[in-house]
Amino acid sequence: MKYSALITQREDKDAHNQIIETLEVEYIKFFNSLDIEIFPISAFQNNIEELIKKLKINLIIFSGGGNGNPKYYLNKYQGYIQTNRDILEEKLFNIAQKYNIPIIGICRGMQHINGILGGKIRNLEKVREIGKEQSVYLSEENNFILVNNFHNDGILKKDLAKELKEIARDEKYNIIEGYCSLNNKILGFQWHPERKYQDKEQGKKIILNFLERIK
Repeated sequence: MKYSALITQREDKDAHNQIIETLEVEYIKFFNSLDIEIFPISAFQNNIEELIKKLKINLIIFSGGGNGNPKYYLNKYQGYIQTNRDILEEKLFNIAQKYNIPIIGICRGMQHINGILGGKIRNLEKVREIGKEQSVYLSEENNFILVNNFHNDGILKKDLAKELKEIARDEKYNIIEGYCSLNNKILGFQWHPERKYQDKEQGKKIILNFLERIK
């Protein structure tokens, strides 16, 4: 494997009110197909920096699943607050910046990175149909692709952190669907590149191109 990546997990509670953490297996399959070995990390893991060194981690992934950190929302927040996950991801973000480790944020993960950097998230005024593919414009490629949609909150152009550059946008709803910062080695997707959608190969190309450009 060319890369060894830590990936965060969704936080929730089970029927006994116990905190649980979950990760869809599609993340493992998808990133393995890109020659990236995946190591899920718990929000309750001790000695994170030592673990990163031991596993020779050279990539960190913030996964999707659930709403983001409520402190970054501009309007009403709905959903389970993943407090422990939020704390972990902020720690990982700081470690990544300290050691120059690239970060990929997916859906919720993308929104959280934007918030950490000073951007905002908002519930969308125009509700998009969950599960229906949306047309997204790729600015660098100057073409449109169809991607999946599993959210009704997002980042508008005016809410994007200054350090981040838009690379994909849903023009119909004016939602940032992808961003990048080569200087900070950050890539973000609003859609789920690991799930099924028409132009999945294009999502793979974006990731591989990003990793090549930051070497």
